Amino acid sequence: MTPKEYLLQARVLDQQISARIAERDRIMDQVTAARAPSLTGMPRGGQHDWTDAVARAADLTATIDAELAELCRLKAEIAAAIKAVPEPVYRTLLELRYRSWYTWEQIAEAMGYDVRHVYRLHGEALLRVRVPGSAGKLRESE
Repeated sequence: MTPKEYLLQARVLDQQISARIAERDRIMDQVTAARAPSLTGMPRGGQHDWTDAVARAADLTATIDAELAELCRLKAEIAAAIKAVPEPVYRTLLELRYRSWYTWEQIAEAMGYDVRHVYRLHGEALLRVRVPGSAGKLRESE
């Protein structure tokens, strides 16, 4: 995996994190919107369905939380790879591009350079990024 491919994973990770958070929120909304069983009068047998639904929701949210932890770990790994670049100019460029998702034009404006110079700096910056072993790769199915 090239340094550019490695850093570009951050965008996919952002999307996956957002999707998992939205999924977890939908599950929690469904659980909190579910009607609790009536505690007055005679038992009517619906209580087990409700408690089973809550237990399933808890299991799903635990799974999502574990996935979120792994996605956040990978994002932190990418951030650490950028922070490990010793030259501040290269590190700033990489931060703007792969963490803040600035366009090339926005980077050029923010850094006070011509866009062509930013492209050249970007190539040099990528040469300084150390890609960890396969631990930093996204799973093939994602």
